[in-house]
Amino acid sequence: MNLHEPSAAVAFGLGLWTAVQPCPMTSNVAVVAWLGRRAGSIPQGVFAVLLFVLGQTLAFVVLAWLVLAGVASSWRLSIFLQQHVNEFLGPMWIFIGMVLLGLIDFRLPRLAWSASHLPDGEGTIRVWTAFPLGVMLALAFCPVTAVLFFVNLVTIATTNGSHVLYPTVYALGAAMPVAAFALLFSAGSRWLGIAFRRTQQVQSWLNRATGAVVLLVGIYYALRFNFALLPW
Repeated sequence: MNLHEPSAAVAFGLGLWTAVQPCPMTSNVAVVAWLGRRAGSIPQGVFAVLLFVLGQTLAFVVLAWLVLAGVASSWRLSIFLQQHVNEFLGPMWIFIGMVLLGLIDFRLPRLAWSASHLPDGEGTIRVWTAFPLGVMLALAFCPVTAVLFFVNLVTIATTNGSHVLYPTVYALGAAMPVAAFALLFSAGSRWLGIAFRRTQQVQSWLNRATGAVVLLVGIYYALRFNFALLPW
């Protein structure tokens, strides 16, 4: 099927607009810190970003297909995702933040074995978490982003007869700010480590800073979506 340039530009713009909305942008801050926190190899950072983009793209394409193929009602699916996914994000970010700050000692046998036997094992494990993070953030809709996707984007896809191309373009737009800032953060942390010849110290500082940011994001999500104590 042909990808009409004006419609593709609109779909991409809708994705960008989604990324800068207050609700997803809060979680995007945590993702940027999580993906880019190591003063390690740039290729790992690039690979993590690609996995994140792939996760978001797959989630958006599947959602669009479910709606356009008549498998699920866009309204019911939107309400379900808004009610339940954001409720999961709060505890998830809080847990990750506490692990990074050393408040919880979380070690599974297989993960501990990987970290001790593979080169940069912890980094390898963290890189692969980018894919499920991409999926999870794509599913975490707020009222505004739900309208952008389930109304505007789905209308474009229906009008132009594509269940895959336009959701993919939308996903690229939604993931672009996160991908760009994560790569910049990763490159910057590596440069600091090299410039001051203190890679381990920089890494330790980044771990604490990242843990604090992720923990605060988790508390915000919990207060807003789990306990309904915040209106925005």
